[in-house]
Amino acid sequence: MKHFLLLTGIVLFLLGQNTVYAQVYGTYPKNNVTLSLLRITGAGVPDTLETVTTNNGRFRFTTRPQEAGIYSLVLHDVGWDYPMLLEKGKNKILVSETRAIRLENTKLQRQIKACGDELKKLNEELVFVVEQLRQEKDANKQQALKEKHLNLEEQVESLLARYIQANKNNMAGLFLVWNKMNWVDFQKLENRYQLLDENMQNTPIGKAINKEIDRLWYLKPGIVARDFTMPDTAGNPVTLSTIKAKVKILDFWASWCVPCRAANKRLIPLYEKYKDQGLEIIGISVDRNAAQWKMAIKKDACGWIQLSELKATPDAVYLRYKVTRIPRWFVLDENNRCIATGNDDEGLEEIVIKELKR
Repeated sequence: MKHFLLLTGIVLFLLGQNTVYAQVYGTYPKNNVTLSLLRITGAGVPDTLETVTTNNGRFRFTTRPQEAGIYSLVLHDVGWDYPMLLEKGKNKILVSETRAIRLENTKLQRQIKACGDELKKLNEELVFVVEQLRQEKDANKQQALKEKHLNLEEQVESLLARYIQANKNNMAGLFLVWNKMNWVDFQKLENRYQLLDENMQNTPIGKAINKEIDRLWYLKPGIVARDFTMPDTAGNPVTLSTIKAKVKILDFWASWCVPCRAANKRLIPLYEKYKDQGLEIIGISVDRNAAQWKMAIKKDACGWIQLSELKATPDAVYLRYKVTRIPRWFVLDENNRCIATGNDDEGLEEIVIKELKR
């Protein structure tokens, strides 16, 4: 027989603009089951607000969270956790041992449930297609199934985008981005995150999502380069997105790097030959000494844009771009989408010519 956990009340009383008083209580037809109520903070480890044990099939939490937001109910005995929103009004949550969840009586949770119901149908179709693909031997049918799978994945993203966009300024939208962030690649996660408004992005959970995007992101062909602003040799800020060129080469180097200095000399004829056709080179130095950096630029006669932060920071551009060795270059198109990457300049001219001809 199925056992159901019924939260017969999550009652929230607004004490201030962001302060909530919550009473969470309910019934579960098993005794001595340990439950915890956790607050998701965005700092990595959730705050455990209270832990209780069922007695005669009943339990009760009393807690005073500082703000409405994302919480999680944990059943330790079976290792389940149920993320949920605490918001103003009464909340009733019915959870079965098969992980079926029904949320009632709260506006934002209804939005999440509606999205979840539609996603469930698409996910069931995806599972079915994957199983068909696993068994299919015919190459043409395999290709058709792969295309169907891709189409279903696009439908999933479109569905999520619709719900996130509709809730971009509330916790439901934030919840939909946060809840699956460990299951998707950075591009999908970033696309979802960008749908949120600035207020949601700047919440602790929003900042945690952005931090995860930074951790996952790396520049490779087909990916759009992340924008940045760095000072040039005169100390003036230069932003990547403001540099207009048909082809851009991001060249990571340093004055003390012998291979980098040799590469500079080989880049000069390339730059001079194609700069009037739409090529721009952006030198990004990891130097810490301004005098040595500027001296190297002058000595090597590098006539292109030169940028450097001249200090080590946790959000340094070379760290954000996952540059672990130099020289290192990235070729971008006019929309800052990566075309190619490399550590030496062999074949670089052919890449530039091909893109300039597009």
